[in-house]
Amino acid sequence: MSNSVQVIIVNKNATTTPYQIKNYDENKLFKKCGFKSCNGFNCFTTWTVEITDDEKYMVRLYGKKSGKATSENKYEFPPPVDNLLLFGNVVLVAFTPSNDKVVNLTPELWKRIEKKLFGGFETLETTEQEEIDELDDVSPSLKTKCGYLKDGFVVEDSKPKTKLKRDTVAKVKRDKVKESKSKPAENEDGVVAIVVVSTKKTNSKKRSNKTKTILPEKKEILLIEEDYDDI
Repeated sequence: MSNSVQVIIVNKNATTTPYQIKNYDENKLFKKCGFKSCNGFNCFTTWTVEITDDEKYMVRLYGKKSGKATSENKYEFPPPVDNLLLFGNVVLVAFTPSNDKVVNLTPELWKRIEKKLFGGFETLETTEQEEIDELDDVSPSLKTKCGYLKDGFVVEDSKPKTKLKRDTVAKVKRDKVKESKSKPAENEDGVVAIVVVSTKKTNSKKRSNKTKTILPEKKEILLIEEDYDDI
């Protein structure tokens, strides 16, 4: 057989390269893959693909399944050789099923054949669109506020959130002050002053003023004591 044909070289790094052979000879394909010897170089599978009623192909895979540990071919081939470990470069050759005649195998044609062999690809965008359409048909009463289904996995917090105000905290602190009988008054700075308690000492005739001041920010009680003589 002496004719020009295009094949696909599958490099060991999983890239593909179209290769034009002027005089096709199956017995010399190992050289196109970079091997010095044909030992162990064989055809490991033949795919028969019908893309359309008028497009039918056979694709044969040639290569070696033995080699150095660092020369494994990383390309993911379709079944039934998806688990077959090959070494070095691999060559793909296309034929017509009717007369077993070699034909050109372009990168575009191989992509179409490969897609057919893998059963077609389903894109992620299509899957997400289908999920959105399904949720649109669900009653709003069966959905959460975020639009998810109430399937037991998404839990909504039905309890209203309450915020403890600053004046509430100050009121609690004021209620705990029992030393004074008068109600405390709050000034503009938020400081609550407790009524001044005056006491007299019988001997020294001195009075002592004690002022208790609550500082809400520091949650402390400040005690100020002043002594002075009677007039």
